[in-house]
Amino acid sequence: MAAEEAATEVAAELGDAAADLVFLFVSSHHTSHAEELVEIVREKLPAEHFVGCTAEGVLGGDREYADSPGLSLWAASLPGVDVASCRLESAEEGQNGLLIEAMTEMREPTTMIFVADPFSVVAEDLIDELSESRPELVFAGGMASGSPQPTGNRFFFGDDVFDQGGVAVLIRGGRSVSTVVSQGCRPFGKPLVVTACEDNLILELGGQPAWQKFVEQVEVTEDSDRERLTEGLHVGRAVDSRRASEGSGNFLVRGVLGFVKENGAMMVGDVPRAGQTIQFHLRDPSSASQEMETLLEERVGQLNSPVAGALLFTCNGRGPRMFDRPHHDASMVSRVFNDSPLAGFFAAGEIGPIGSSSFLHGFTAVTVLFHPS
Repeated sequence: MAAEEAATEVAAELGDAAADLVFLFVSSHHTSHAEELVEIVREKLPAEHFVGCTAEGVLGGDREYADSPGLSLWAASLPGVDVASCRLESAEEGQNGLLIEAMTEMREPTTMIFVADPFSVVAEDLIDELSESRPELVFAGGMASGSPQPTGNRFFFGDDVFDQGGVAVLIRGGRSVSTVVSQGCRPFGKPLVVTACEDNLILELGGQPAWQKFVEQVEVTEDSDRERLTEGLHVGRAVDSRRASEGSGNFLVRGVLGFVKENGAMMVGDVPRAGQTIQFHLRDPSSASQEMETLLEERVGQLNSPVAGALLFTCNGRGPRMFDRPHHDASMVSRVFNDSPLAGFFAAGEIGPIGSSSFLHGFTAVTVLFHPS
């Protein structure tokens, strides 16, 4: 069986080192055999921290299996690294309950990697609630995409397999883990200040109707970029207005839902506030590819040692639905980081930081890098 072969191969790669942390991602083709797969892998890799989920598609190494059956297995020996794991449980009225006593002991900068069910966990609420009491937490991960129906996904925590909630891993130490978030967009025009807004409507930019300012930005944009706007218009909110001119890595990107004919207001997938700095963004395969490569290469230049391994949570709207060549995101991460062990899945929402805060994204690729202790 493929699962047994994969587990045997991974165990052999670890050699005499015991697996401290294991991630198992399984394509939805194997949902009905989830319990059996967990049992097989656990027998070969009885790690203290064992987590995972089902997904629409998985990836491993430099390969992506977006539309075909697949299993992605990743294991690490982490001597000297403080690791904890827990089960995320869905509670009544959509509120998130987090079972994790170890958090009280992890007061240093800590990364939480979690995979959760989009039907029973409100990721934005979970991030907001934990960030309020634990501002040093950095969040990364993805929402399970193994089913379009409630209770259709499967989650793995130790020997347990369940269909709601999710799982999380905490890794303490700012130097143990880092993230690269590529939102697949690039800005055009100039940064603008929100001067009037209401709910999810931006009424005015720079004291003028949002529609008027949008038209002004488009008029000075290259013809090729105007054509790309047919792929969808987005707006980026600067997480630090002082750095708005530094480019896409400083913006939280959200979709533009349309304009109100009567007053020129712009509807966005966010709740804007007056005084925020925004910039229009466009998304196309070329800009998405270039942005991801640039951000990954920048990270290489910031590192003092090779990457020991990586996890990749990429949107299920990427892959073959966005790029005209196969294995785009996985092959790029593998190439940039010299074929470091890589696993991940196509997510129904990706979690990662922009600036000092973490968010739930769409059409994004979140790469989690593990550094040698």
